[in-house]
Amino acid sequence: MIGDSCLARRLSLRRRAPHPDTHNTNALVVVDPQPINAAPLRWARAEAAAVAARAGRVSVLEGEDATLLTVVNALSERSVLHFACHGLATPQEPLNSYLLLANNEQLTIDRLILNARLPMVRLAVLSACDTAVVGEVVPHEVVSMPSALIQLDAAAVIAAQWPVADTTASVFSARFYELWDVQTEPTDAFAATQRWLRTAQRGQISALLRRCAPDLDDLGELIAEIPLRQVPFSSPVDWAAFSYSGT
Repeated sequence: MIGDSCLARRLSLRRRAPHPDTHNTNALVVVDPQPINAAPLRWARAEAAAVAARAGRVSVLEGEDATLLTVVNALSERSVLHFACHGLATPQEPLNSYLLLANNEQLTIDRLILNARLPMVRLAVLSACDTAVVGEVVPHEVVSMPSALIQLDAAAVIAAQWPVADTTASVFSARFYELWDVQTEPTDAFAATQRWLRTAQRGQISALLRRCAPDLDDLGELIAEIPLRQVPFSSPVDWAAFSYSGT
């Protein structure tokens, strides 16, 4: 019965997970909420630029605008959600794991489940530390941000399995959104992004950022922060940092 239930859920997700259309994508991007008791994410705007380069319509909540109430109210009727913010996992009490928003407000799993429904969401990208971490105590060993979002009807979720450097997240996002187009399923774009990160040389990464975020004010500083190794993100700590859940 469990197998039948999982299969039915997978088929249900596939039925409402069409190929993305870059001309009608309706995206919400949450960018570096402030003020918070954590370091600013300098390159979160590069992630927003990568989304904007592909999506037809983009709403951005940045800094003081990214409050808990505003974000929750903006989630519905979106096809793509992208959070470039801080996150914290609490494996002993996973319903309290959260995304950190302006004024140190916490968008917890519990609040998501109680206050949101995401029937239009094709993909949610949680570019925030530890967002794929699951609970450690039975019966909560499957509770996580991705499982909660899928329970709320999102078709798929990309999330971080451990703390991710701001630079790594910006490069990953830029490449993923460049590869995810009308001919490509997000699962395929995700796998291709990981393969690319494993082998991409510094010059290729610089060229990617110039394509995807040409108007970023401090683009030169971002490029300068790319590790000086010939293949900067060859470590699994970088290329394998994100996981994909859903279909």
